[in-house]
Amino acid sequence: MYDKQAWSECDVETNTRQREMVLVQGDATQCLPKKIVTKKCRKACRFIKGEWSPCNTTSGMKERTLTPKPGSAEQCEATVQSRKCQKLAETTGAKVNKCKYNFGELSPCDVRTNTMTQMMTLKSGDPNVCIRQKKLTRKCKIACKFRRGEWSECDEKTELTTRVDTLVKGDKRECEPTREMTKKCRLACKYTYGDWGDCDMKTNTRTRVKTLVKGDPEKCKSEENVSKPCTKRDGEQRCFFGSWGDFGPCTNGVMTKQRPLLQGGIECERKAVITKACES
Repeated sequence: MYDKQAWSECDVETNTRQREMVLVQGDATQCLPKKIVTKKCRKACRFIKGEWSPCNTTSGMKERTLTPKPGSAEQCEATVQSRKCQKLAETTGAKVNKCKYNFGELSPCDVRTNTMTQMMTLKSGDPNVCIRQKKLTRKCKIACKFRRGEWSECDEKTELTTRVDTLVKGDKRECEPTREMTKKCRLACKYTYGDWGDCDMKTNTRTRVKTLVKGDPEKCKSEENVSKPCTKRDGEQRCFFGSWGDFGPCTNGVMTKQRPLLQGGIECERKAVITKACES
């Protein structure tokens, strides 16, 4: 955990500003005692946008004046912005196709999803362009809120799991006292992961092994290599971490646990620490 100092004034040449971060909590062998964070300044020039002029039929352009807002940098000057005019249907002869619909009645509220549906049928418009029928979905005006139950064990025959939710808020005349939710079971393959290896300079990847600790050996692979590129598409280093440690003692009402950072910058350092409130 770092103490964040105040931001410096903006450097006009680089359009950046900096601040220093000083370590106040964490393992000094794993965390930098001090680090400098740099980011771009807000735009030095901010403008009040004037109204667009009428379209110049000769050039097909329109203009407006941009006036520097109070507090902008001294080098900011008023300027004129130009843009092509939008072609109007009246001048180009283009036909504007409008799709108009008749709206059907709203369906009763589905308490499972708390939604209502409504069908739209094409009233006028080119059927080659307009969708003939559309289905709208919206939330019910009457909110039926449920407390979620626990998912059941997976039914091996149907490969489904079920839970029963209980009504906690809503009009009992409109809301069912319970609702049953069903979904497909997830394949219960649980793995433990080894440490990341060094970056292979030939393939630009790191590899680690995941080993099956729970699940059907006929459906789950007992062991598998997992690989990730060492860098992102833009060439920036990817974050790689070691295993999480345990939460430390309660200090100032919070507990912290860390994992070693194997590769990555400041953004990765933030993901290497978790802090939570102490249990009462």
